[in-house]
Amino acid sequence: MLMIEKDECQLITEEFRDVTIEDIAEAINVGVEECRKKWKAYGQPYKTRNALFEEHYKLGLRVQYDRYVHARPKRIKALREFINQKTAVINCRSIVPPKPFLTRKYSEKQLSGKRRV
Repeated sequence: MLMIEKDECQLITEEFRDVTIEDIAEAINVGVEECRKKWKAYGQPYKTRNALFEEHYKLGLRVQYDRYVHARPKRIKALREFINQKTAVINCRSIVPPKPFLTRKYSEKQLSGKRRV
């Protein structure tokens, strides 16, 4: 079962616009049908490899499709790294608490002079 949330689907779709659903399924290590169902359930747009080929063929962009085919392994690797980084960020706990917004917006020197912020 594919454990992926709607916001994760949106993030992948926004960050990797030129990746097909087959590439996404291969990067996540799930079946294409399962990935397609999840994307359809969340209402996210996707393209299959055949649809991408037909689109490029109709527009006369055969060379661009060949470039996509050659760059496909790199895109899948980049998508895998993106997913791993995102997972690592979610799972880690920060030892140092984040600074409040006001401290980030104003320097500490400015804040020390202000009584009311």
